Amino acid sequence: MYNPRQTIVLTALAVGTLAVLIGGSFIQSSFAIPPVTPTSKTKAVQDGNGLDSQNQGNLIDDIDCVGSLTTSNYDEMICYLVPDGVATPDYKTGASDSGSSTTQITCPDNVGFTSGDTCMSVTFPISDFTPGHWRFVTEFYLNGQLVDTNGQDFGVHSFFVIPESPLGIAALIGSSLAALAGYSYFRSKKGTQIAGL
Repeated sequence: MYNPRQTIVLTALAVGTLAVLIGGSFIQSSFAIPPVTPTSKTKAVQDGNGLDSQNQGNLIDDIDCVGSLTTSNYDEMICYLVPDGVATPDYKTGASDSGSSTTQITCPDNVGFTSGDTCMSVTFPISDFTPGHWRFVTEFYLNGQLVDTNGQDFGVHSFFVIPESPLGIAALIGSSLAALAGYSYFRSKKGTQIAGL
């Protein structure tokens, strides 16, 4: 049976759905924001290993601040060592140390650089560090003019430094030996109980 009211409701739903689909794709294509691609990279490198939140550094070996600028030439890099508690915009005034380089080097392997990158490096002595969270912020210059600051949200390189203690290794071995001794003790006690039955 033909119901005009039902036909009107279904037509309205179809038109509304079509409007949402067309309007949604129009809005999406009109306001699409291209992804931000960083033009510079900064990495903390210790003994050839990249440091970050998963790969912590130690308090034994010096740490290199390695930077690269991919979109233009540069002839100097300044790296700032920023301790935890200092806001990133205050990296110059709050840095615990800084250093500069004018020598390009081959970028280290397996730390996040690509084959087209040219790098510079500044070495920070391990005496600059205490256990905790640290950041490197780099500036790149050409003929004395600042051409890029690796201080945007994507550009600050954060990493952790933790102490390496021989006590930790001794504790690990000691707990393993204690577990083995406990197992042996309870196993021999259980064997005695079964024999006494």
